[in-house]
Amino acid sequence: MNEINSNRNLNDVTKIKKNGIVDKNILSTSSNILKQGGIIFFAVDSIYGILATLSDSKFEKISSITKEKVEDVVIIVSNFKMLEKLCNVTKLQFDFLHKIWPGEVDVILESRDNINKSILVRMPRTKYCQQMFNEIDQPLIFSKICNFEKYPINENSVILSEYSKYVDYTVIVDDICKEHSLPSVIDIRSDKLSVVYEGRILSDDIRSLFFLGKMN
Repeated sequence: MNEINSNRNLNDVTKIKKNGIVDKNILSTSSNILKQGGIIFFAVDSIYGILATLSDSKFEKISSITKEKVEDVVIIVSNFKMLEKLCNVTKLQFDFLHKIWPGEVDVILESRDNINKSILVRMPRTKYCQQMFNEIDQPLIFSKICNFEKYPINENSVILSEYSKYVDYTVIVDDICKEHSLPSVIDIRSDKLSVVYEGRILSDDIRSLFFLGKMN
């Protein structure tokens, strides 16, 4: 923990390279802090928020910083094997998720530990996210930051003044898209599709993929 505390308020700015990767030293620092139990400010699929390893206490901790509801904090998985350890996934759901992931869709699924409990899960699309999450090789949780109108916050000055003081490491992606939409949110429990929120991925596209799978 001493190493994490020594990094408190550490900030870095990076750019996305043509191959979709960011500076490897920044990814390494991010991974190490997360593995040690720290929290970082990071952009997942071009939306800024706070990342931590999966634990009940961290849900409360990061949502208290972002002011997001605990139930809206998303669990990040890097592969389907990791997903199946967390969720009960039917064949229909499994096949459908292969069509939309990696992608900007948060999915409500049934928890493996408690069938009466639902969890929100995503497998991110961005290449540098995939690289870092594969290296960490454990589920993470991510809470996005939005303004009062529910639009993503991406101003560097706001990030540094309002959020960096709460985390062990802040990573600003300098060339991130400023007009990026939030992820779509869907519920596919009981093998039924409900579009909770239409975001980056259009509802019609999601429905087409889901019902095509039901027909096969």
